[in-house]
Amino acid sequence: MVQKLRDWMKQHNEAAKPLWQTEQGYNWQHVPKTQAAAYSVRQFLTGWRLGILPQHQYYFYPQAHGFESWYVSGGSEQGSERSWLPLAAAQRFFAEATFGMTFAGDIASPYKGIYRSRFTGPHDDLVAAWMFDFPCDVAVHVPGLSGITGFMGDPIRLTPDNTGRLTLPLSGRPIYIRLAKGSAFTVLSAPFGANLALAGSGAVASASSEAKNRPATNANDGLWELWEKAADLPARTTWQSGHKDPTPAEPDTLTITFPSPRTIDRMIALCYLPAVNPSPRDFQFQVDVAGRWKTVAGGQDEYTWVLHRHFNPVTTSRIRLLVSRINDGWHADRRWMHIVMGPQARNYTDSQLMISEFEAYGPASGQ
Repeated sequence: MVQKLRDWMKQHNEAAKPLWQTEQGYNWQHVPKTQAAAYSVRQFLTGWRLGILPQHQYYFYPQAHGFESWYVSGGSEQGSERSWLPLAAAQRFFAEATFGMTFAGDIASPYKGIYRSRFTGPHDDLVAAWMFDFPCDVAVHVPGLSGITGFMGDPIRLTPDNTGRLTLPLSGRPIYIRLAKGSAFTVLSAPFGANLALAGSGAVASASSEAKNRPATNANDGLWELWEKAADLPARTTWQSGHKDPTPAEPDTLTITFPSPRTIDRMIALCYLPAVNPSPRDFQFQVDVAGRWKTVAGGQDEYTWVLHRHFNPVTTSRIRLLVSRINDGWHADRRWMHIVMGPQARNYTDSQLMISEFEAYGPASGQ
């Protein structure tokens, strides 16, 4: 969206006009404090990549200027206004780590949800690396490496193997890789490749049930990015279950049928933030083997909006996501709902599972 805005500005001879981000926060719905801190740093990094300088981000102000103070300091229900939240410490370390630097460009990524941005300073360079909210190891070669730190300033001690290959354990929490100015940073991990589950590739989506105007076909149409339609950019689409509260006895399922058998070793489901919308809590990724469903990966008590699993390659004509329990609001399994929302409270969301995109990938060469 920001890039689209930049294009419009160029068309109207306004390319030099600075952009500002003037209102953003992550305290809503009791998001965990460290997650809010990571999101704030990602906001700054993403903005910088797209031409919004750190000093043009609202969060650079240490106290409220007409906005809620608890985003940065521990006011209101969070505690004393004289105590800082982890978010403030993360911002402080971000400012220190990138002081005097300029954005030099993005480094090629194996997947759309893996980000590596390079910044250059007077004496050395820095690569900031982070992902969507799921863990994934990425191999790199960094001969000029001088150190790695987490987004809260904690040192991360990693050692390359005897070939110089360094494995970075990436997640939704950014890390900073400091290296000699102008030295190489080479990604060794192969790209994920094409999404084999896309409707455009001939795959067909179906589900155990569908809510009105939210069919299963929304889960493999490739539209997952924007929250809502903006100008000529399409909004994300969503499959939503027609039933409430899946259980092990009556789970929700979302199935992708390939036009012919495919060899896959990775599945990803892009969902919604569990603090706001119903998302998978207990789930299984399954493949059809000789007409029977086989679980190749899964999870329990998950609390994220991205489900990613990498497994041994398998050839199949169908895959499915089976969900037997959902998250319902920030309290996830509702155990505190009667305390927070009153004794009559039974659910926070509409309790109908939502999936924006279900993806599948095959083995990549060069791993």
